[in-house]
Amino acid sequence: VAQLARFEESPPGQVVIQAGDPPDAFHLILGGQARVLGKPRARVLGVGDYFGEMGLIDGEPRTATIVAVAELQTMKLPRRPFLKLLKQEPGISMAMLTELAGRLRKVERGASE
Repeated sequence: VAQLARFEESPPGQVVIQAGDPPDAFHLILGGQARVLGKPRARVLGVGDYFGEMGLIDGEPRTATIVAVAELQTMKLPRRPFLKLLKQEPGISMAMLTELAGRLRKVERGASE
């Protein structure tokens, strides 16, 4: 995986991905923090968190903007190797499905309140 990935650094305030853009890669945070801007509410991501997976899975445009909060280091994996990884490592797929289900439940709870 590391051979197919690029390692990137983003200074504080830099937009890493923009809502509405076409999906191009999965990002795993290796250092620093990022803020998710968008609905239902902004949240901060840190080491071990990831973003960009939804658009790679369904091919739809990005749904959130991600901005570096502190000096951000990410591993950026393009779509094709990302999908290959999910097929080869079912445990990663299950972990992502669990995370996505949790996010959906939070949105649904927020809509019913």
